[in-house]
Amino acid sequence: MSIWTIIEEIADFLASTSDKTVDRKVDSLLAALSETIADALPTANQAVLRDGAKAAKRALEALAGVEHYSTSFAAGQLAAAADVLGFAAERAAGDEAVALASRPSYASLIRALAGGALSNTDLSRIVGRSEEHVCRQLKELRQAEVITTERRGRNAFNVLTPVGRLLAEDRMTDGIEVPVSGPKSPIYQLTTLEAANDLGDGTELPRLKVAAR
Repeated sequence: MSIWTIIEEIADFLASTSDKTVDRKVDSLLAALSETIADALPTANQAVLRDGAKAAKRALEALAGVEHYSTSFAAGQLAAAADVLGFAAERAAGDEAVALASRPSYASLIRALAGGALSNTDLSRIVGRSEEHVCRQLKELRQAEVITTERRGRNAFNVLTPVGRLLAEDRMTDGIEVPVSGPKSPIYQLTTLEAANDLGDGTELPRLKVAAR
């Protein structure tokens, strides 16, 4: 069973009744959703986070034609959930990306690109492998959304995506433990959906630890 079924439950509950007494039930479900998101952010892989964002967006669509006291508040919270989970998914590594980054030859390419954009020829020289070999590996990294290609005039350069930068940092900081609870935790501000509503002030979301469930 998906951890995001609670999102569907919220939408179904609001769509099935117009009684103002639903407020307490909705608040309880939203609090539970907030806890689910807080639990998922430090460890969930990209697919799980994307599923959550999609579920929140579907719930918003389901509530589009529903009007009563609790709907607008719940819709705001669901919109915040969709934004946070979508943002996090773009900065979380999928299982394929993590698997590739764990292999030394791919990790060397990622480390090289952490210093900036490089052409295939540059990477071939840095890692000491043939350009044909490097091209094959870059194709796999591109499919796993670890790198992307930028064109500058007639020249093409390989660049790390947000996922690639996360993997590069993770490989460079292996063994460093990061607290996941308490005021000093980098994800402390995301323990409630209310915090997610404040992201418009320029506050950056914390980087997620590379992990897969």
